[in-house]
Amino acid sequence: MYIDIELNKLIDDATSIAGSQRKLVLGEDPAHAFMAAMAEDLEQSEREDEKKAADGFKAMLAAFPDGWRKRRDSNPR
Repeated sequence: MYIDIELNKLIDDATSIAGSQRKLVLGEDPAHAFMAAMAEDLEQSEREDEKKAADGFKAMLAAFPDGWRKRRDSNPR
């Protein structure tokens, strides 16, 4: 329990310094990092359906590479 409280405090302190939790993921979009990790895990499975799911995740990652939201485009936000 102590470790959880200490970890939460460290995360809160780091978030305060960085400005947001999103900025804590080494410049990566957390959603992109999560999808990449899921693809990697599923790819190592012996089940065919999970390998096909990994292919789907990889296709989505290729369509939206990390940093795609940072690019300037004609869509004003």
